[in-house]
Amino acid sequence: MVLPLLRHLPPDRRYRVVLMRRDPDAVARSQDAMLARRGATPDPDRAAVRRSLVRQLRAAETLLEARPECDWLGVDYDRLVSDPVPELERVLLFLRRDATPAKLASIVEPALRRQRPARD
Repeated sequence: MVLPLLRHLPPDRRYRVVLMRRDPDAVARSQDAMLARRGATPDPDRAAVRRSLVRQLRAAETLLEARPECDWLGVDYDRLVSDPVPELERVLLFLRRDATPAKLASIVEPALRRQRPARD
């Protein structure tokens, strides 16, 4: 689900939202790479792109906090990819689902994570 749609969820229902948090610089680099593959020119102002991504994440968190019908869980993308079992345990507990985290973790492909946070 994307942020603009959160505003339109009917308030008479209950929701469980998993909010994926990813390093904004890695997201911006990923967008640049995707645009380059398509032959498009990336936005030259990466700082503005980063600020926009950070604002969007904060807006999502603020909106979720203000909606009492929304229970939500923040999940760190990098932790999920690098050590999926503990993160999947949290997600399954939050979603009240009975599944084997290790089995789910077996489909995570860290090699697909091309854009890493600067700290890696």
